[in-house]
Amino acid sequence: MTLELQPISYPEACAFIRDHHRHHLPPQGWKFGIAVNAPIALDELEGQLCRAWSAETSAHQVGWTDDNPARGQCAVTALIVQDVAGGELMRCMVNGQSHYYNLLPTGDVDYTARQFDRPVDYSRSEPRSRDYVLAHPDTVRRYELLSSRLVLRRVVGVVTVGRPVARMLDNGYTLEVTRCCTDGTPHACSKLYAAAWRATRALGYRRLITYTLAEEPGTSLTAAGWRVVGQTSGGSWSCPSRPRVDLAPLGQKKLWEAQG
Repeated sequence: MTLELQPISYPEACAFIRDHHRHHLPPQGWKFGIAVNAPIALDELEGQLCRAWSAETSAHQVGWTDDNPARGQCAVTALIVQDVAGGELMRCMVNGQSHYYNLLPTGDVDYTARQFDRPVDYSRSEPRSRDYVLAHPDTVRRYELLSSRLVLRRVVGVVTVGRPVARMLDNGYTLEVTRCCTDGTPHACSKLYAAAWRATRALGYRRLITYTLAEEPGTSLTAAGWRVVGQTSGGSWSCPSRPRVDLAPLGQKKLWEAQG
């Protein structure tokens, strides 16, 4: 799975945090946010394709109907499946015409076999290159049109960075990761922590910190090159002069600092 970084706005980050973070609270002191995205699942892709097929994306526009939406969609569909999942483009012959599908590590994927009134014989299939399939200008046009109707990647994690919450650390050269959360996609957290440090340095800051609960191992932070530099005693932020409602955990926390 290929993970890609992208910028994210404050409202978008807050929406993702609300759905995935244990505190469900908006981050404070916003400076910037980074998201990481990943390809959508194949079952989700299939549903999008079925809704996006039309006469304009079909190689057989005259014979295309709503009753058989997969008709003439094989080449452009196979290209998009390859965009999402990789693998090989395969071609076989059905009723004397070329038919394209995908060969993935998990097996054959053919979302357009439903257009035929008989099972497809894949026994004499041959691989074809992407350049070969896109050699025809009309295939390029239909592929670009179909692609424009689909959402092929989804946000799987966000990191937000802002001024340090503790006033004594707000010295003008330090920023703090205030939220880092994912939907559980492997390696997303460590990629976000590393990206946050690169962006922090690019903005001219010299230090980036964050906190985890004392019992959390910080595996993603370690993988991104961070190290523990201290531990807080915990306790409430509320005091007689500034009463507050504590919504976050009050126990001891590890203080981490980005390295490198």
